[in-house]
Amino acid sequence: MIKNIILAVLAIVVLGFGVAKLTDNNASLAGGTTNFDTLALTGLQLGSSGTSLAQIVKGTCNLVGGTIAATSTGVADCAVTGVVDGDLVFASLATSSAQAAIAGARASSTSGFITVKVMNLSGVSKDITAFGTSTAYLIVR
Repeated sequence: MIKNIILAVLAIVVLGFGVAKLTDNNASLAGGTTNFDTLALTGLQLGSSGTSLAQIVKGTCNLVGGTIAATSTGVADCAVTGVVDGDLVFASLATSSAQAAIAGARASSTSGFITVKVMNLSGVSKDITAFGTSTAYLIVR
């Protein structure tokens, strides 16, 4: 009876979340402690609607573009290896960019780039590079 319940729960987890694989890169055999620092999931989907996630990528890049007039918005590109049109993009300026904010981000129609809409809150015209060094991104596919 207990064995059947455990098998049923395991089947629900595998069917609901896909196949998970833990990679043990930092096992301490002497202390008996295992630190799983990598979790690979195939076909992760929470809930009954929507599509499964195929990949999540994070990193930083430097914005390139022109000048943004005072108290206005402008767009800049950021080179990101592997990003393709249709990917979902989230971006955040470095903490040192207090005089600007991101109004939106998306995967560019040109593979390998994201496009970021930046609001210049500084009150003076500035080059986009004044705001966009070490811009963090998260890409979901």
